[in-house]
Amino acid sequence: MAQIHKHEKVIEIKNSAEDFCKIFSSEAYRLPNVTDKLTSIELVAGDWSSNDSVRSWNYNLNGKAEIFKGRTQVDKANKTLIFTALEGNILRNYKTWKTTLQAAPKNESAGCVKVVQEYEKINEDVPVPHEYMDFIAGFAKEVGDNLSKA
Repeated sequence: MAQIHKHEKVIEIKNSAEDFCKIFSSEAYRLPNVTDKLTSIELVAGDWSSNDSVRSWNYNLNGKAEIFKGRTQVDKANKTLIFTALEGNILRNYKTWKTTLQAAPKNESAGCVKVVQEYEKINEDVPVPHEYMDFIAGFAKEVGDNLSKA
């Protein structure tokens, strides 16, 4: 039987949880201006503000170009964003992949983001994806800290 693995990490950001959620939920086209970890993002289906839109993310992981094509689901009330892999490099080693970002206020001008990875390995020899957690947490932190640059 397949086993779903789950890892979590919490990061602090220098902007509000609302602004963090807004850029991912309706203004993701601005993300390459906020972080150098993302080289480009393309809308594949839906629109930038629609729930269940499909986006293609181009990024560099440890100096290697990768693509993540996934469905984006947004729960604005809970400031939660869910990215589910449909295609891309990540699915070479994992049958399923889901990343959740949940933003919460820390004070009036800052927040925190809980990063959750859920995945199923294609086999038990596949390593735990620490580099993806580090990348995603670093990406979320850069976005959360640099929103004023967008």
